[in-house]
Amino acid sequence: MAQDNTGKLKRKAEMMLKKGDIYGAIPIMERYCIKKPKDIKAAYELAHNYKLIRDYSKAADWYLKVYEADNANHREALYYHAKMLKMSGANQSALKSFLEFKAIYKGFDADRSLKKLTDAEIIGCQMADSLIQNSIGIMVHLMDTSINKIYSEFSPYLINDSTLLYASLPINKLMDAKDKQPAKRFYTASKYEYHWTGGQSFEGPFNDDKYTTGNGCYSPDGNRFYFTRCQYNFDSQLICSIFKSTKKEGVWSDPEKLGSGINSATYTNTHPAVGKDPKTPNREILYFISNRPDGEGGYDIWFSSYDKRYDEYDEPRNIGRKLNTVGDEYSLFADNVNSRLYFASDGWPGIGGFDLFKTSGYKKKWTEPVNLGYPFNSNADDLYFTRGKETKDGFLVSNRKGGLEFSYYNCCDDIYEFRWKEYINVFVRGSVNPKTEDGDTTEIPELIDPIVSLYVFDEVSGEQILLRSDTIIDGNFELELEPGEVYQVMVEAENFLNRSFHVSTIDYYLSDTLNFDFRMEVVPDKPIVLKDIHFGFDDHKLNQSVMNYLDSTLYQTLYDNPDIKVEIAAHTDGKGDDAYNKKLSQRRASSVMDYLVQKGIKQAKLIAKGYGEARPIAPNKNEDGTDNPEGRALNRRVEFEILK
Repeated sequence: MAQDNTGKLKRKAEMMLKKGDIYGAIPIMERYCIKKPKDIKAAYELAHNYKLIRDYSKAADWYLKVYEADNANHREALYYHAKMLKMSGANQSALKSFLEFKAIYKGFDADRSLKKLTDAEIIGCQMADSLIQNSIGIMVHLMDTSINKIYSEFSPYLINDSTLLYASLPINKLMDAKDKQPAKRFYTASKYEYHWTGGQSFEGPFNDDKYTTGNGCYSPDGNRFYFTRCQYNFDSQLICSIFKSTKKEGVWSDPEKLGSGINSATYTNTHPAVGKDPKTPNREILYFISNRPDGEGGYDIWFSSYDKRYDEYDEPRNIGRKLNTVGDEYSLFADNVNSRLYFASDGWPGIGGFDLFKTSGYKKKWTEPVNLGYPFNSNADDLYFTRGKETKDGFLVSNRKGGLEFSYYNCCDDIYEFRWKEYINVFVRGSVNPKTEDGDTTEIPELIDPIVSLYVFDEVSGEQILLRSDTIIDGNFELELEPGEVYQVMVEAENFLNRSFHVSTIDYYLSDTLNFDFRMEVVPDKPIVLKDIHFGFDDHKLNQSVMNYLDSTLYQTLYDNPDIKVEIAAHTDGKGDDAYNKKLSQRRASSVMDYLVQKGIKQAKLIAKGYGEARPIAPNKNEDGTDNPEGRALNRRVEFEILK
């Protein structure tokens, strides 16, 4: 009889799971597994179910039971045991288990993706204590019960300073499996003074009771609204698709599902975010999350360029390994003021499960992702970073301890508001004018539509990445910078040489405004003498003072103007043998060219030529035949000429 009762427990739990009642099934399945400890498959499924409802401690216990009972066939259970320990906050115990798993997880049947994830988890455990001890200066607090309910909220998005869009299932009771499951949908919260009150239905043609609806965002011009609708297909898979509504004469059109290039009947496409293309003003970039094939693993970030003139989307491309991992990437937010993309990932080293990260760039050019740190991130799952134009505050979603309790405190996601205690604002203000000599403005072309571009340097690769490019109006511009970065500001104008300078905000602890005056030089039509290049007698080697001078003159000009080609010409005075002087001048010109190539200038842009004594600019001798030291000094020169 006992045997029959035990079997009934298992069958009952399985039936409840098929109906979707995971919370009712778990205690019954646990009773069965205690009575039948040799049913390892059932115990493994129980551990997975505890993981699904995010009861990390119970999941860790059952994964360990599975591993200890059958480590030959269930090595992966040790990985999940370590992961659940980490998400329970037991960081050092998790590190020990991850290291143990790495030591045993070898052989031809070992999953390479799981090995990569293990390496990332080990790094995450090793850095977690440091991130927590060096916490970011923000305050994070749970939003009230007019917004957060016992089921998960998601996708907060600031429409304006006083209106927050989010998705929710606004009920405060546990639904039974036999109950009709209502769909999650869009709601808004309004801000009065410092308090947010939610629960208002989002106006417009966006909610539809047949779908789970969420993940909304606007295009930069506010005329297109993107969001996702999710529905189960015939194989009981939840498939999400991206929809778009367009505002015409103040009215939003009925949502249209984006075409088959973006959406798919068999793969999820979700979490849209719209960025700007800094090179092409008529194009926007639609970033989104998809589990389609040919990615790096799991859910990846993809993008498609959108042409506003023709309302067309390019074929989507994977954003690449610079951001995507063998794990999952999730919940995108495009900050178009600072050209940053925020996302969540469980494949990069982090404090908990999903951590929040930031990167700067566009399309496939990005800086190395940076973990946002604690308390943006916790030992649990942290998702959906978003903020408004006022960068000192914003929102995130988390199932961290302290949220609304429902059965298990980790089960469900809530919306949290964050505010910087002291946000650092760094601005660059500049003026652009043509350079004149002693006020002489004759024959200086007009500065027509100069362009200012902002680049950031990736500290890992050293790559320079374009963030924005704007036309300068009335000769003045202003750029907003983020703390902790190294930037280059470049000004370009037709008929003028480009000018640039570097700005580091790494050591900024207070807000500041930097002012610069760009004096633009006309592209010269004559050779320019490099006045401070001196060689030793009968020598062609560059000393440190010459290299320093080149860095600030010719190298900077070539760096700022990568499209120009120059001839480096070396000259001597008239002393000595003409043939020897020509060879010596060639060695000197080549020394300058070699140094510039070593600094990163492309050799194809350089021509080194020694002219010896053939092109004097001053007499080597006086009219009476005596030596002219001053004239010879002028002739011993290195100059460069921009080749048209």
